[in-house]
Amino acid sequence: MSETWPLEVCSVLSPETSSNQSIELFSKSVGIGQPIRMRRLVLNGHTPATEMAHPKLKTKQLFITRDDADAFHRRFYTPRTMAQAHGKSWQSMTATLRAAGVEAFSPDGEDYGTLYLRHDVDRAFA
Repeated sequence: MSETWPLEVCSVLSPETSSNQSIELFSKSVGIGQPIRMRRLVLNGHTPATEMAHPKLKTKQLFITRDDADAFHRRFYTPRTMAQAHGKSWQSMTATLRAAGVEAFSPDGEDYGTLYLRHDVDRAFA
């Protein structure tokens, strides 16, 4: 795999016009503030990404395609996405999850940030 280019450099060289997003852009769009966590989630096999050549740089990079994003959303919620899905504030939802004993996704103690399995959240709010 190639080295990761800073987001600013990639956006100047080639604004992304396709539905494919860099891991950095997808991370920010769903509320994962540290893209390294999303990259780790992909590299550890918890959610898919697609390796393809960057349109301008011609280096191989991981991108989140529409199908990859759908797979992520079928499995996970971030505070931002669960608030949108349930129509409640993320603050009240995370407090309810804590009270219900629902913990952030962290297999083998790996830190992916405030990321929850969708079925756990939906069950807590059913």
